Amino acid sequence: MRRIVLVLALAFIIAGQFALAEQNTPAPAWPVVTSPTHPDESEWSGSEAPEFSWNPVPGAVKYRFALDSNNDTVPGTSNETDQTAKKYAKTTEGAKWFHIRACDASGYCGETEHYKILIDSSSPGPVQNLFGLSSDESGIQLFWDAPQDVSGIRGYTVYRSVSQKISNRDFLPSD
Repeated sequence: MRRIVLVLALAFIIAGQFALAEQNTPAPAWPVVTSPTHPDESEWSGSEAPEFSWNPVPGAVKYRFALDSNNDTVPGTSNETDQTAKKYAKTTEGAKWFHIRACDASGYCGETEHYKILIDSSSPGPVQNLFGLSSDESGIQLFWDAPQDVSGIRGYTVYRSVSQKISNRDFLPSD
């Protein structure tokens, strides 16, 4: 009876050490993501078809990925690939994040890399409520309500015409 208890105890110790060694196996490093369609995470792009690539991670046999509007998603098992690139045919405007993590043959996955993209493919609408006032002998001040835009408006270009009116006000060529 002692021998059976000793054998069972030894088996549990060996199994425990194996499980402990398996749990201490380091997970793969995280991939470094780049995007030819969105090379700068802080710049808006008109491309609605984002593309991503990442470096192969030593020890990784698959990568789990996701693209969504959350900055901290951890990809699950529903989207996996053994490739090092992903292309999307079309996505909506706004801020999006591509999430990727490397997984080894045992199913251990490393930390998730999050890559931000900013998509704005539509032009802003026209300004509203445009009016102008003479500011001095050689200038005019223009005022308007700016349209809403996904990415904001960087600036306006104003062209001068001697034959157009602004609201009910006629301006002379000297204005």
